[in-house]
Amino acid sequence: MRGCMKYLILVLILVSQSLVGQNNDLSLTMKNMGLSYKNAIQATDPESLETHLIDMLGYLKQSEQFSFNDKKEASLEGLKKVANIVKQAQAFNQAGEFDKAILHLKPIDKLRKKYHKLHEPSFWDLLFGQ
Repeated sequence: MRGCMKYLILVLILVSQSLVGQNNDLSLTMKNMGLSYKNAIQATDPESLETHLIDMLGYLKQSEQFSFNDKKEASLEGLKKVANIVKQAQAFNQAGEFDKAILHLKPIDKLRKKYHKLHEPSFWDLLFGQ
């Protein structure tokens, strides 16, 4: 019985560390995507904009691989919306419409705020744990 309890505790520790590690990886990926977005908005030429858009698409693809718990469907929907905006901005940029491409990226910030709210813990989650 005592051996089972030790085994169970070890399994719980490993699972919780895995989940924390995955959450940190998602957080890092999102921060990198945010930096790429900021750099894209501030780009001064089509070539640097293209580089940042490619980076954003890569981070979006990485983000799709993470677990979003009970809000996975809504989270993936948000990632797809952002990816569509980035791809459209990329098309504008490649068509020589650099300024239009930059302006097309602006709604991403509103989407970011909307979808981040999905993952903010409520008062009750903070009080009783998630």
